[in-house]
Amino acid sequence: MKKFRTRTDIERHHAVDQMFRDSDGWWVWLKAGYWSTNMECGTIHEMTIGECCEQMQYVERAPLEIMQRGGWDLAECITNWEGETK
Repeated sequence: MKKFRTRTDIERHHAVDQMFRDSDGWWVWLKAGYWSTNMECGTIHEMTIGECCEQMQYVERAPLEIMQRGGWDLAECITNWEGETK
């Protein structure tokens, strides 16, 4: 598994929709079809980029139950999965 070290590493990951910072810290929003098993949702929220990098190891394809609960369109999830690099 790739080791994440920078904001650019995170932003270039195929599962990441966007990353930004606000007054509450750093946010990583994942594309439909992905979730963080550690955060148990489709976002990562941490105070530092380093902490976000650590959390990226828990990003994976979401199980069907999570996709249904999130109201994600299965076709959109499949399209996002097709963008994965091997």
